[in-house]
Amino acid sequence: MSRRSVRMGALAALAASLFVALGAGRAAVRAQDPPLPDFAYRYGRVSPAANLDLQPAIGPSVALVQGRACGEGVTLVAPTGSGEDTGHTVYTLRIESNAAVSGCGQPGQPFTIWFPAARRMAEAAGPWFTGSARMDVVAARELPFALAVPAVARD
Repeated sequence: MSRRSVRMGALAALAASLFVALGAGRAAVRAQDPPLPDFAYRYGRVSPAANLDLQPAIGPSVALVQGRACGEGVTLVAPTGSGEDTGHTVYTLRIESNAAVSGCGQPGQPFTIWFPAARRMAEAAGPWFTGSARMDVVAARELPFALAVPAVARD
């Protein structure tokens, strides 16, 4: 065997060991997937029911889970450049998880949306799950204002 072939063999072995070492190091430093958020984020268009506009178009939105307020957001008129939503009322909403606020969202649990400034509920909402999703809703008719005054009668 010549000295040259011994050197080439040694260089090949060194290169192979460096390749294996570097490859193993990269596998150990591989990034992990980011954790899922512990809340649900919903957004979308608010369409009027029976040609009744959501007035005022700008205001708060509240997520209700089993009657409990579990999140909040806003409604606004989508500005120019918002694609098909331009000029329409849209909302954003963050809904907390049961882990963050006792009695709030759990996977698959239904929730509804309340628009207090307009005194309207969304006709239907969806199931709670972590992460964000577009969910267009229809605003139901305005809820009637009810005032109960205690009265005493002498009969």
